[in-house]
Amino acid sequence: MMKMMELWIAKGNRKELKKEHPFLRDFGVIDIKEITSSLGYESSIGLDDHSSFIVNNEIVKRLEAFNNSRRFYRVLFLVEECREQLAHDILNYSINCNFKYEVVYMKKETEFQVVCKSY
Repeated sequence: MMKMMELWIAKGNRKELKKEHPFLRDFGVIDIKEITSSLGYESSIGLDDHSSFIVNNEIVKRLEAFNNSRRFYRVLFLVEECREQLAHDILNYSINCNFKYEVVYMKKETEFQVVCKSY
């Protein structure tokens, strides 16, 4: 049986989140702020279409890498803005790409809650 994967979405600093929630240490991490700054952008908010395309391609590469990894079954998405629509968009994209992601959790105030499921 294939093990399904989980996506977790949170806003904030990676170190602070891992200190608050020690279980996050075993997660693969996709830090949107880190990706945008490594590509030379100040923020992921307000990017033009071309820049968004470049950032999205890098995010997809990392999602694919974690999807194919046997080490990580949970991926933490660190974003600048937590929106529930983002969770649905990520899950729909992963379903269309035949990724193994099944559940999306989002940090709301102090704890993580299930936002959407693929089943």
